[in-house]
Amino acid sequence: MSYIDSFRDSFGKRRIFWLNLSGSFAIGLDRAFPITNVGCLDDGLEYPLVEQRSGVAFCSHERSTAERVVTHDPASDDVAGLLGPRIEAIVRSAPSDDWWLVCPRKSPALEAIAQRRGCSYVGPRPDLCDWLNHKANFFQGCNKLGLAFPPGRWLRAFQTRHSELHGEFGDKYVLQQPRGTTGLGTRIVSSEADFARAGAALGDDDLWAAPYLGNLSLNLNAIAMETAAAVSYPSVQLVGFDMLGQTPGGYCGNDFSAVAALPPSMIEEAIEKTRRLGEWLATLGYRGIYGVDFVVEAATGCLYAVDLNPRWQGSTVLEIQAMLREGRLPLAAADIAYGTGALSEQEVMDLADDFRLPISGSQLLPYVPQGVTHRVERDIRPGVYRIADKLEFLREGLEIADCTTDEEALLTGGIVKRGTMMYPGSRPLRLFSPRSAIHLNTCRPLPWAQRAAEQLYRLLGLTPPSLADG
Repeated sequence: MSYIDSFRDSFGKRRIFWLNLSGSFAIGLDRAFPITNVGCLDDGLEYPLVEQRSGVAFCSHERSTAERVVTHDPASDDVAGLLGPRIEAIVRSAPSDDWWLVCPRKSPALEAIAQRRGCSYVGPRPDLCDWLNHKANFFQGCNKLGLAFPPGRWLRAFQTRHSELHGEFGDKYVLQQPRGTTGLGTRIVSSEADFARAGAALGDDDLWAAPYLGNLSLNLNAIAMETAAAVSYPSVQLVGFDMLGQTPGGYCGNDFSAVAALPPSMIEEAIEKTRRLGEWLATLGYRGIYGVDFVVEAATGCLYAVDLNPRWQGSTVLEIQAMLREGRLPLAAADIAYGTGALSEQEVMDLADDFRLPISGSQLLPYVPQGVTHRVERDIRPGVYRIADKLEFLREGLEIADCTTDEEALLTGGIVKRGTMMYPGSRPLRLFSPRSAIHLNTCRPLPWAQRAAEQLYRLLGLTPPSLADG
């Protein structure tokens, strides 16, 4: 029996109701834990395969609306609110002592259901999540720890001029809302026109302005516990790819394979800084999974901490798949094990060196372009595809480990169903590959990734964004 499989036996009759934005995020975790029910916004074509494999029942809001909408971190609590009566009915199907209600994001609504029903709850504290989500508080923590963050200042866009910021920060600078996810609150400015568009998009709120340091951004996942933090291997963030329908600064994937080309000292520095931030989180009372983003200054190679994510991240999905492919316990699984008491803090830390080992794989996240509303007119089979002149379905599959060569890729991520209306900014699926997707020196996509992105949009019946103007 594998280490992963042994967790199921340790739970006995206990069962888990797991909540997240996408039901596909449970893939892989369903093998490690007795997740009997998943609450989510989307309704993916691969969910029946998960149900066949593990007996998981999906409780989906999209199933009743047939609408794929934009999802972001606050929407995790919307899931519990929208599904509340159904969740309570599910929980009533077994004694309250049998249930763990688990969410790796803040969810006051799910926590309230647990309290009403007398069930155990695992999730980060909402008040701390709200406090930590504000960049000013994160930067205070960095300052306390002596960690570098971008030299910038707070301002109001409507009370500031581009010429002033150009003189202060240089030819290119960044404006960011104090809170934001997937890059929605970030704008990169290099002209008066950029500044006007940024002000219109970000609003008359406090904005963080800082110099643009470079294209290369690293992301790490970690777990904060009572006295320590366990950190995993970093990935390079894919940001601002127009071929995936994103604006500059917008998140559209991750690449673990590309990290192998970075200096080992930079990787260790990112891990160590993330660990120190986790110990700081522990002193605040934060428990659970979190993530940190660093920008690598192009001129010096220095790491600057730019974002703290007190939650499950987009990269967490790929990391689970990549670690399972290596036969290792995913960090996200250790997070659930720690929260439910299946592993002690010391037992998690005994695995700390394993979490830091290199992993490989990349993911591409296409977005429905702005201004486009589209009803899907075909079923897209989940599983393993060959990437050539077109995406060719080969066989069913649920995990990146089902890909046997680098020429294969996995389609998953809550694959949108026929008849579903997709709205601008929504994500219809994900593509996982065992190989790197970007050229590290330029942080631009490799040719295979460009081809795959175009084919994903054609598969959905959409014009590829990279060809829309032509």
